[in-house]
Amino acid sequence: MTKRSAAVKAAKREPITLDATPAATTPALPAVVAPASIVPMDADKLFASAISSKASVDTLERLMVVRRELRAEESQRRFVSAMSAFQQECPIIKKKKKVSITPKDRDGQRGTPYSYNYAPLDQIVKEIAPLLAKHGFSYTLETNMHVGDGMTAVEAICTAHHVDGHSASSAMRVPVDTKARMNPSQQVASAQTFAKRYAFQNAFGILTGDTDDDGRGAFQHERDAQPIAKPTVPGPSAKKPGAAAIPATALKPSQVNIIRAKLKSAGRTEIDLTAAFPGKSLEPVGGKEQFTLADFNLIQDWITGNPAN
Repeated sequence: MTKRSAAVKAAKREPITLDATPAATTPALPAVVAPASIVPMDADKLFASAISSKASVDTLERLMVVRRELRAEESQRRFVSAMSAFQQECPIIKKKKKVSITPKDRDGQRGTPYSYNYAPLDQIVKEIAPLLAKHGFSYTLETNMHVGDGMTAVEAICTAHHVDGHSASSAMRVPVDTKARMNPSQQVASAQTFAKRYAFQNAFGILTGDTDDDGRGAFQHERDAQPIAKPTVPGPSAKKPGAAAIPATALKPSQVNIIRAKLKSAGRTEIDLTAAFPGKSLEPVGGKEQFTLADFNLIQDWITGNPAN
């Protein structure tokens, strides 16, 4: 075999290697992870993990504070969610109980009779009790007496409790009408009943409304049924400079007349009304705020002394 044949035969047996520079490699991009839903941190698991890892006492104490805060935030979130669900299902409570009043003036003369409807607290509680239980709510009511500034008042506090631990309170303070034709105990009880009812309604966002009497009622006390006064557009007969602006929700003149008539029939004056509701008046005078449509029911309940429980 010649040397050339031997070289060719050896070349066939050995692999051919190319002497080339390796191509540059592109770094791998990180994998895209879809965002996961936010899950509240489990405070108990966090604390248990710290104990199992034999954390220091100082660390455990700080974790206990964190755990309390996490629990409070979660219970508050559930409270708000449950309250929202409750209010979506809670109906407007009809004012089914009717009260007829024949007032007398200070000389014992009979005044103009009138009547109104209202929803007593026991009726409200009875109607919404199943909904409260359904959404995990309970409540407590407490009252306190306040004496000062020449006035005695009753304050009712309603606290709404949720099964998950969070609670929220609503307070209502009502002056005791010492001029009402009742004995002192009845005067306090009347103010207490009024305050408790409104504190309870405010705590749960409960609304009340009159039953439909087809326009034959002596007076319409449904707040939502009162038309909102439209703001006056200035014209050639615009009000005088410096005159107080009347809010769009101010009492209508007809409502002011009704209140004045009831004050007279009950033997009371506008001075008594202003003393019971400091800073407000039937007319926007003396720097005082004028009563609004939202105050219409409240004023009439005060005039009658809220005799019903």
